[in-house]
Amino acid sequence: MNSVQQPRSNVQDQVLRAIQGALREEKEPRSKRILKILTSTIALSTLVGFPFWISFRGEMNWIWNITAGFWVLYFLLGFAFYFKPQPRLMVSGLFGPFVIARMFLVSTVATIAEILICPSFVFLSSSYEWNPLSPLTERLMDVGGMSLCMGFCGFLFAFIASAIGLVSIRKAVKAVDQKSALILFSILAASQFPVFFVQVASEDLRPFVGYWVFGVINGFALAVGLKRLRS
Repeated sequence: MNSVQQPRSNVQDQVLRAIQGALREEKEPRSKRILKILTSTIALSTLVGFPFWISFRGEMNWIWNITAGFWVLYFLLGFAFYFKPQPRLMVSGLFGPFVIARMFLVSTVATIAEILICPSFVFLSSSYEWNPLSPLTERLMDVGGMSLCMGFCGFLFAFIASAIGLVSIRKAVKAVDQKSALILFSILAASQFPVFFVQVASEDLRPFVGYWVFGVINGFALAVGLKRLRS
């Protein structure tokens, strides 16, 4: 009997602490919350933006300037949701602002990191030759050309970003039903939009955008599908 009551008591304590925390946040001055959002956005933008600029500063054009603006806006929106006064609970099936923001931010950062690791799939060239996927992408180019390589990159990177994002909110997605899957797809698709913009805006990449989108959709589907199987 005690062993049953103990977990239930722990859950009740967590819920109570989360509600009390939300009430404390609600009483904080709005200026303090805005300061948290801005400082977090600046810190994360600097953290991911500096290595990006160092690696590709010679190739930055209007497309990448707009893309960088998208990413900064994403960080701003993500932290606005994250710091919104709310009970910070990870409950299966509950997609509150805290959970959505966490997955959105993690997936977006993972996507930026993937470009740093393998910039060739967006036709960037880094002065630091350390792409660990070069042997594989060269083989794909030999077999199926840029179409196959772009489809594979879309699949692989979408799957990795999705998997990392799902791990970051694993307690909220212990069971994935159709509604949850739709929400997850929406968050993941939004996190990939800046890369989609690059694909469409660049004349060199535009012919292959369909293959990339096809790969991305399948990467999303595999990550969410595997999570559903484990639920």
